[in-house]
Amino acid sequence: MTSRIILIIVVISMMFASIQAGAEKKAEEAKKEDLEATIAHLLEFVSTSDVVFIRNGKEHSAEDAAKHIEKKYNHYKKKIKTPEDFIERSATKSMMSGKLYQVRLKDGTVITNKDWLTAALERYRNPAADAAADSVTDAPPDTTEKGEECEPDSLEQ
Repeated sequence: MTSRIILIIVVISMMFASIQAGAEKKAEEAKKEDLEATIAHLLEFVSTSDVVFIRNGKEHSAEDAAKHIEKKYNHYKKKIKTPEDFIERSATKSMMSGKLYQVRLKDGTVITNKDWLTAALERYRNPAADAAADSVTDAPPDTTEKGEECEPDSLEQ
């Protein structure tokens, strides 16, 4: 009789473990889908923006910037677990020179691409908080990692 009870307990434990593993797998899949959807949104945001991208002292179109960021994303894909990882690894700075990527807004303000995309990510996550903003390409007023405004690129083309 006791061996039967032990067998029942083992079977029930295995069922619970299986159910938990299935739930964890579904949660991981949902998280991955959410990450991919968020990254797709950010790439679309970049490609359709009306700012000028500055990479290694040269200006680039929105479409070219999105292609470049996507190429870096594909390079780092296995290491990217969050949208913040995506921004940090794919859209923050040059792998070659270490220079920060920047954007020049319509009003001429130059800010880091990291700050600009981080603001876009926050608006995506919480659209109600940004309902008063008229433009999705505007970024918060202060900008660089050090809290200083970036100077416009001084390298001649």
